[in-house]
Amino acid sequence: MHQLSDFRRLYARVTIVLQKHVADSFKNGKLSSDEATWFFALIQAFQSEFAKWQGTHPEIEIERYLSRLDARVAREVRLAGHAFLHIAYDLPTAMAAFLDPSVTGRTRQGNVFVQPGPLFSRVFIDFVTSGQLGFFRRLLPKDGMKIMSFWVLSLRTTAWIHAAILADTPSASERESLRLGMRQELEKACNKALSRQWITGISELTNTELVPAGIPLSLSVDSASLSAAALASAMVAGFVVRRHARRLAGTIEVLGALVNVAVQRGIRGENQENSNSENA
Repeated sequence: MHQLSDFRRLYARVTIVLQKHVADSFKNGKLSSDEATWFFALIQAFQSEFAKWQGTHPEIEIERYLSRLDARVAREVRLAGHAFLHIAYDLPTAMAAFLDPSVTGRTRQGNVFVQPGPLFSRVFIDFVTSGQLGFFRRLLPKDGMKIMSFWVLSLRTTAWIHAAILADTPSASERESLRLGMRQELEKACNKALSRQWITGISELTNTELVPAGIPLSLSVDSASLSAAALASAMVAGFVVRRHARRLAGTIEVLGALVNVAVQRGIRGENQENSNSENA
């Protein structure tokens, strides 16, 4: 069994929030009955994909991705890895069967789909601050969860595009080839992201900072009332906490970026082209 307890609790919260959003939107006249039914069915199909994680996943690349996250990694990183996988791969897989073939219908579905986006950040931050990952993690800067929220929103938007590509690919064998490419690239991305500690995140991949520097932990210390030794201890403790939080955030940042690149490479068939060139 995979270590899914944290993600299962977070996923349950997200599902409740999404279902409430759909119900409230229908009640307020923002969604028609058909649109609400469509969204509820999409949520259920998404849950069915997650159900495949409970035992040995039928797709070996996803099974290896999940197994890699079962190793000794921080809970925040494991949580982010699960969220990224579910949105980058399971979501377009499930959603492809639900897209309207007409341009007008699909445009409206896209508008409905993106509306609850801002809810995710609040759910993620609340999940950590409520102590769901342990009391100590409530004291850490929330950089990691903020970065996770950024990539979740980005991957969710990308998932819509990839679902459309899958839906518009007429051949079942071609669709499976695209999904296979996504799975293979996702496994590579996970292995690379977890192969080392990342101090400054994406800058180590691209030399370009895409996310602001970490928010330092604020220490409320009256130096006049503390001895020099106590003050030094507080400063060291604060540095250790900030460094730990930044490393977590850096790993989540890199994992999100690599997953994002991976699914795009996979859906474009680049992994297949590389494989063919290597075999030539």
